Order: sequence, then C-alpha cells, then structure tokens
Amino acid sequence: MKKIYLFAILMVASIAASAQTHVNIIAAPQVNTRFSVRAGADVDISIGHSKFSFVPGLYWSLRNGGYTLDERTEGGESQRVFEIDDKTHWLTLPLRFAFNIKKESEKLQTQILFGPYVAFGLAGTSSIKDPQTGKETKSVDTFDKEGYNNISRIDAGLNVGVNFIIKKHFVVGAFGELGFIPMSDFSHYTVWTIFATPFSINLGAGLNLGYRF
Repeated sequence: MKKIYLFAILMVASIAASAQTHVNIIAAPQVNTRFSVRAGADVDISIGHSKFSFVPGLYWSLRNGGYTLDERTEGGESQRVFEIDDKTHWLTLPLRFAFNIKKESEKLQTQILFGPYVAFGLAGTSSIKDPQTGKETKSVDTFDKEGYNNISRIDAGLNVGVNFIIKKHFVVGAFGELGFIPMSDFSHYTVWTIFATPFSINLGAGLNLGYRF
C-alpha cells in the first residue's frame, strides 16, 4: 500500500510543473446503497492543444451498505435470517479522459469526464443484526473469506461525470460509478431480497466539490 501512495505522490510531483496541468482537491458526498463520502485529488493533464485532457486521480472512499438476507423454509416460505450493515474503506484510482468546453470569457469551463476506475478494499466491518430486535449480534471483517458475504477487495468499472470549473479555481460537479465485478457471493443463500441484489456490484453517485490549483 505504501508503494501505491509513493507512486501517486511521484506522479503528481513530476507533472505539476507543466503549464497545462492542474491539480484538483475534491471532497464528495456520495451514495452507494447508503449515504457515504469520498475525498482525494486528481490531475488534469492537457493533451496537446486539443479540447481533451487525461485526468487520473486517487481517492479514499467510504462505502456504506445495508441489506437483508432471507432463506426459504421447508414450507416454501421466505424467512428473514439477518440484516447486515457494511462500512468499507476503499482506495479508488479513476483513469478518466475529459472533453473541455470553455466559454469565451473562460470564467466557466465545463468538463465531461469518462473512463475506467480501479478500487482496492483497505478495511471494513460488517455488523449483523437480529431482524426481530434490531440489536447487533456480531461484528466481522467485511473482507474475511469466511464472512457472511465474502466481499471482494478488488473492484473495477466505469466512471462518468461532469465538472464545472468556476473562475478557473472552484470545482462543482457530479459523478457516477458502475462496477463490472460482482462484489459479493450470495450463492450460498436460497433466497435474497431485492435490497441485496444492487450490492452485488458497485453502484455509486455523488457530488464533486473542490478547488483547482
């Protein structure tokens, strides 16, 4: 993990001197299956004199998940077994391209961003609750292979978004993420509720609020 941070620092330092390069510091409220947050930075690198730029980034994100799991009884009825609340910490590397639209005054710049992302699970806790009492019965490591849902530490998918650069420095925008890798294995349950289905992949959206240097 230290090598990843070191690589990111060296990458930013090596290109920050370029006149066509900007660094954006971003804090973002986001929603996965529940409200969460992310914070980090990306580097906007112009591609020649075109309207395109390459925008790699490095973000810490907190993904909060919540769902219920059911099992079918011998009589064929669905019975709720337990409820799970997940809090997982991720290191996300979006590798996006941007199409830049500038106004003549250059007081407002619009960016349309698209590209892949890769994310690595750092740590997480799953709280299991009794559906009858609502009390926590057990807390386990979310990424434990012996855990209840065996969440993958590796995630990858598509990130799209739009940013508005106001007066060359203030960043306001929105983004969305669609994961391509199933995050959880529910195959060992006979029935799962609709609340569990979206958690099998990463579905996220949020706002970008930040400052450009």
